[in-house]
Amino acid sequence: MKRKSLAIGAVLVVSLTLAMILSRGPDEGVTSLMISAKSGDITNVERIIREGDYLDDQSDYGWTALMFASWQGKENVVRLLVEAGADIDVVSGKIAPRFFATSGGYPETSAIYEAISNQHYSIALYLLDKGVSLNANALAVAGARGTPELLKRLVNSGTQVNTVSDSEFYRTPLSAAARHGQIENMDWLLENGADPNLQLPHTSNLLQAVRGLQPQAVTVLLEAGAEIDAVIGSQKTTALREAIYTYSNGNHGQKIQIVEILLKNGADSHYRPDEHSRTLIEQINKNIKANVEGSRNPELNSDTRERYRRSLEENRIILSLLTSYQN
Repeated sequence: MKRKSLAIGAVLVVSLTLAMILSRGPDEGVTSLMISAKSGDITNVERIIREGDYLDDQSDYGWTALMFASWQGKENVVRLLVEAGADIDVVSGKIAPRFFATSGGYPETSAIYEAISNQHYSIALYLLDKGVSLNANALAVAGARGTPELLKRLVNSGTQVNTVSDSEFYRTPLSAAARHGQIENMDWLLENGADPNLQLPHTSNLLQAVRGLQPQAVTVLLEAGAEIDAVIGSQKTTALREAIYTYSNGNHGQKIQIVEILLKNGADSHYRPDEHSRTLIEQINKNIKANVEGSRNPELNSDTRERYRRSLEENRIILSLLTSYQN
């Protein structure tokens, strides 16, 4: 399996990993109540509750029946479990990355996190009404998967808009919204105290917008005062360098647009992390050479050569922009 970006992993690995948990059944400590809750089998859930089974049993990874029901959007089961006394505040353990060599596993989760992440807003609001405990992870994922109304409810329930979560997928609601191009969420967050220059582990809000290939999000952050040439992480990268090095995955127009937005707003095209690093023009010229060779390689199939040709066009346009703004 090819190595995919973290963004893709956040979308694909979740369902695959959890499906594997369910398919392995007893090996992972999954109970009949969890399976019934996940499938929405309300009759079986009612029977199990009557028989007195412990509602908060956890799988080997700490998942409860309530988490499975929230994940799958089974609101009637969620309500039944909560009214029967299920603990709404249980937090799971992490799922190790051993299932998939290319994934980072799955982070700690909770019923409210699963409801928000999977856009089951009525469940999320129900859990909020029941006084669910909130953490930074739930607020952060709401930046990418929620709405301004949900963000307002979460913040009014006591979570701080600039708290940094320990999730490798979503650090803050603003960085998550920027990565996924959720402009309405970004606007609400910025109007309600989100810091565009908040220090994040190995990244920044602006870098997340760049990595997500979200030109409008880049513009919103710059207008809000994001520092365009902030040096981020151990790689000492900047937004412009990140834009040049980020793989466009066929989204050539978005990448070119981001480079142009950054240059128009005064990004330093001369910056490099150290004297041994390539300048941006040197990197683009290297890319162009590789694109030309790939597009002419008879050993490659026609689709691959066409990808090289499209990348060649992208890099030539970016070279023109860099040259123009350096003069």
